Parts: sequence; C-alpha cells; structure tokens
Amino acid sequence: PGTFLCGLLVKEMNEGVGALDAQNHLAFANHAMERLLGRQPGQLHGLSIFEVIPPEEVERFNSLMRRGQADRIHSDVEFLRPDASRVTLRISVFPIHDVEGIVVGLAASDLTDFKKMEKSLQEARTAALNMMQDAVLAARKSEEDRVRLEKEVAERSRVESQLRLQSAALDAAANAIVIT
Repeated sequence: PGTFLCGLLVKEMNEGVGALDAQNHLAFANHAMERLLGRQPGQLHGLSIFEVIPPEEVERFNSLMRRGQADRIHSDVEFLRPDASRVTLRISVFPIHDVEGIVVGLAASDLTDFKKMEKSLQEARTAALNMMQDAVLAARKSEEDRVRLEKEVAERSRVESQLRLQSAALDAAANAIVIT
C-alpha cells in the first residue's frame, strides 16, 4: 500500500516529475510533466529528452545532466511543446540509484508566467528610467531657459534704464532750449 500511495502521489502532484534513463529517454513522467510539456498521457514515455529541448539549449542541458548524475542541481530551462510554443521550467536534476545504475530524476515547476512578469517588470523599469531621464533633461532645459530669460530681463532692464536716462537728458536739453 505504501508504494502504491507514493506512486499515486507522484503521479497526481502539481509539480512535474520525470526520470531519464542512461540514453536520455524519459522512463517516467507524471501527469503534471506531461501537462507542462503539452503532451497527452503516455506521450512522453520513451521519448528522447532532446525532442523537447530547443537546439540552443541542448549543450547546456547535457552539462546539467552530467552534473545531475553526481549531485542535485537547479536551473531554468526552456522546453518545446508540440505546438512549437516554449515553456520555461525551473528544473531540479538529481541522481536516483536503482539496480541498473543511475537514473537521473527531474522535478519541474512552470516559470513561464513568472518570466513574462519579470520581462514586463524590466520593460516597465526601463520605461520609468527613460521617463526620469526625459524629466531630468526637461528640467535642465527649463533651468537653462530660466537663466537665459533672467539674462534677457536683466539686459532689457539695463537698456530701459539707459533709455530713461537718455530720455531724461533729452527732456532736460529740450527744456533748456525752450527756456532760453
């Protein structure tokens, strides 16, 4: 009963669980792993893991598998679904020793929504930084405009003072001519 319950628990849990044999074929995948990879029940059994790994991830995945035969490791990996969409999974790779040798175990959690949120957050951060830079530039321009206008006002005031003095001098000269 204990083995049956354990098997049932693994089969029905929400996290993806799988096991790879020595040839990197899926010897086991629970329902969650099948769902995460967009497969129907039983479709993953016997499938080469490289049929669900994008070509650009193969070398890195091989490295993870080698390291996973000796120790538990964690990494984010992209997988391919049959409809050509991709899903990012955080996988834990760990050795399982059985009578035939080492089988590599996989546990997977879906990070696709997390990665989308992370990307949106980064885009929002970039947009906010751009807006702040624009605001700083506008403030600098505004300050430059304020200084320029103050100089213009000061120059106009100086010119107006000179014109008032000249006007007063002309009025005084005109009055002196009228008096004489």
